[in-house]
Amino acid sequence: MNLTALAKAQPSPAAWSELTAALDQKRPSSHQVSALSRLLRDWPPWMRVFPVPWFSAVAEGSHQPWYALATDVDVGHWAYTLHSPGAYSHEMAPGYELDKALAAFADSPAMAGVRRIRTCHEGGTSLLAHADRLLDIALVAEVREPTVRTLIDAPWTSSLHSLVAENRDRDVPAALWPELAGRFQALRELRLRSVDCHADFVRALFDNRRVKLERLVLSSLRLGDEGVEALLAGKPRKLEELTLWGPGPSAETLVRLVQHSTLRTLRSLSLQSQRAGDSLAIALSESPTMDDLEQLDLRGNGLTDGGVAMLVMSRRASRLRSLTLRGNPFSDVGARAIARSPHLSKLEHLNIREANIGPQGLRALMESDTLPALKVVNIMHNPGAEVMRTKLEARFERIIDVSARG
Repeated sequence: MNLTALAKAQPSPAAWSELTAALDQKRPSSHQVSALSRLLRDWPPWMRVFPVPWFSAVAEGSHQPWYALATDVDVGHWAYTLHSPGAYSHEMAPGYELDKALAAFADSPAMAGVRRIRTCHEGGTSLLAHADRLLDIALVAEVREPTVRTLIDAPWTSSLHSLVAENRDRDVPAALWPELAGRFQALRELRLRSVDCHADFVRALFDNRRVKLERLVLSSLRLGDEGVEALLAGKPRKLEELTLWGPGPSAETLVRLVQHSTLRTLRSLSLQSQRAGDSLAIALSESPTMDDLEQLDLRGNGLTDGGVAMLVMSRRASRLRSLTLRGNPFSDVGARAIARSPHLSKLEHLNIREANIGPQGLRALMESDTLPALKVVNIMHNPGAEVMRTKLEARFERIIDVSARG
């Protein structure tokens, strides 16, 4: 198959791999590369991954015109494939230094085509300052103050679609995060973990009317009641996914959150480790917010049998495909409520790990005739898990039990 036919093929990782191999073999001219670039415009940037051999060539000072067709840079994959002791390590194989290789790549013409950067290596953040136009960034490595300042100053931040970042050391001044929030114009996805930003950041994010967030994940942040109130005041009318994880908001504030009219667009809601109690489950069972939810995660909220029963017996639960109740102290009574609910016919994945369910509750799930779609059940660390494992395996496609990892 010629290069044009490969570029016109249905986009897929396999098709891209075939195309990159053909490019190395046929060595097209700059004019041919320009034509291929136009054909590849409809391909998702994340699918056009920069191959490891191309990265190695660039790091050694070699560059080919067709390298600019790659748009996705995955530094962690490079590190792992090039025989690093670990994808998170700064030490490469003998004689190979990743930081120097990244510096060479940053100064090469290959950066011109990069639209997406993923890195679990701190050195990978150096690529940001050399990018012409980024759409997606995933910084799993520590995000330091210089990186945040780069994001604030970069001309392409206004066109950024997605940002994933974490800062476990919390060494970035809190005042920088609201400043960064004001720079976004096209952001649709934001996932922050262990970032020391408070209500001011959330307020700045939603005061920016150009931002139409669809996915918002805030994990281990110190939001408190004020942060949640700022989110609601911003009226995020296009949110499809919302995750809040970690201590902070009171149960009363979380109840107001799930009852708020602007969250009716949600398809996925995760309120983890909030310790809100049954009041949260009851509020959800009565709220239109739950009407279109397909994924719900309420792990670590102190839900008892009564709260679980109210939740699963609500007709508003009818669209749920995934339900996580991990780390809640409900028992066989709650498990039987799940098994008997007439509203969970679409449920495919159930996580009841670290509850207090014995053999009777697990048997009720196994014998249920109202859970026709249920395929995967996580029963780890329940009193009845070991006794019922074999029978449950015969009923469900996959059982995650006490002998499994994860």
